[in-house]
Amino acid sequence: MKLRITSFGLPGSRHTESEDAFAVSSLPDGGALCVLSDGVSAARDPRRCAERVVRLLAENFAARPRDWSIRKTFDRLVEQANNSLYAEGAYHDGIASMQATLAAACMSGTRIYGVNAGDSPVLILRNDSIRRLSKSHVRENPDGFSVLTSAVGMGDAVTMHYFEESLQEGDMILIASDGLTNLYPDTELGELVRRFRSARSLVRAAQELSGDQGVEMDDISAIVVEVEELGPETVSEAADFQLPKFARGELCDGYTLLRPMGGNPRVWLAEREDNRHVLKFIPQEAETDDSGMIRARFAREAWNACRFDVDFLVRAYRPASGSQSYYVMDYVDAPSLRFLLKSRRLGIDETIELGRFLCRSAQWLLRHELIHGDLKPDNVLALREDGEIAFRLLDLGLAAPVFTDSGISGTPTYLAPERFAGAALTERTEIYSIGATLYEMLTGRPPHGHIERFQTPNFSRVRPPSHWNRNVPPWLDAVIFKCLAPRPNQRFEAYSELLFALDHPESVTFSPLQQPGNPLLFYKIGFWVLLAVTLALVFQILATHR
Repeated sequence: MKLRITSFGLPGSRHTESEDAFAVSSLPDGGALCVLSDGVSAARDPRRCAERVVRLLAENFAARPRDWSIRKTFDRLVEQANNSLYAEGAYHDGIASMQATLAAACMSGTRIYGVNAGDSPVLILRNDSIRRLSKSHVRENPDGFSVLTSAVGMGDAVTMHYFEESLQEGDMILIASDGLTNLYPDTELGELVRRFRSARSLVRAAQELSGDQGVEMDDISAIVVEVEELGPETVSEAADFQLPKFARGELCDGYTLLRPMGGNPRVWLAEREDNRHVLKFIPQEAETDDSGMIRARFAREAWNACRFDVDFLVRAYRPASGSQSYYVMDYVDAPSLRFLLKSRRLGIDETIELGRFLCRSAQWLLRHELIHGDLKPDNVLALREDGEIAFRLLDLGLAAPVFTDSGISGTPTYLAPERFAGAALTERTEIYSIGATLYEMLTGRPPHGHIERFQTPNFSRVRPPSHWNRNVPPWLDAVIFKCLAPRPNQRFEAYSELLFALDHPESVTFSPLQQPGNPLLFYKIGFWVLLAVTLALVFQILATHR
């Protein structure tokens, strides 16, 4: 497939920067995914809303599981974006205060597939006619003002319009914000697209029209796609589902199974062409699960694991066979922190470096709107690089969008207290997990002992790490105590704040005795200090009046 694509946007006269966002992503067959979003003006942060919607679709679409249709992919990604915006609005303001429209179109093979929510339109220009593929989710109020009836983040579910149809060579697709379509009727817009064939020229023409009419210009953004050559008919990538035999020496798509790893029957060390790999399989219960829920959950796990290729993560990828029963990870010959604890605890400098690593990794995931969700010693590898300790993060299987409630997922021993009550995933819930991991690496034990899923744990008191390890300096005690505070608002607010404390010990001014998990000791000390000061004042007054 061969496409000619241009995109351009300008902020309106009311804004210093546009509240629109857009992106174009190339597909392997020469096709493309085009996404445009317009932040709702009344939202908490319209531009950030639009950017989040665009990023979630543009960065994740190509990494979809092979057995997901394009429609299912749109459904899942828009649902994820909606949950993220809606949950953040509810978290901060108690209402749906994070909203944005969406228009997305995928051109692949001989067809166009698309979805929209709100009033950002998708139009197709063919020969001498132009028509809308999208549906406008707007109603007119009696006072004459238009009101959106659907947008991403408007409610706990989003109303979407899905469209699909065949393409022809010479077709032109326009994806635009309403700032453009409010200026021109569709017929005139079609003439301009045919005349300019460029998003930049189209938007500039709209800017001039606003100036000529003396009206305040809204944000204007456009993506123009011209179909120069069609590709082959789209062939389904779905593969047959079949579990291999789990036994040493068995072959699975050319991989020889060597042994299960870490006592997990789903994770096998394997060998292929003298190279070692790690294979993670779908649970065996999937073969008898008629609901398909286990397969769907595993597809999402594999998707999360395989869609990123960055230095701090162990690389994961789909098998070349296209099998849906497992995914492949690079084999890294290094112990997990859990295994390392069997022989020794981390030193102070090593633990500080681990804290920095976890903060930076979490910051990177947050930029992709994700929370790891299962930080613990088992999911971190310890390597030696140039004589220094280094780390790699494992298992994005439970990663979920920030501000969403994914149930009590993760490992209970490392979950923040509010997660047991179904609270949303936030930086502060993840900071608790970071603190619990650092605590255990310094002391050899979790802060509140091992917690089972059915337990109702008591988070009221924890001993400082220095109680178990006298090498821990007071400032690091204080940092970890703040991470482990039972109340979210008493922890570090953001990863950057925790990272700053680890990098600047002299900035840590709070006392570990003031940690919320140990209020009784704090008040006892406060009582005796106050009593001593009072007695001193009494003696001073008596001495003065003698």
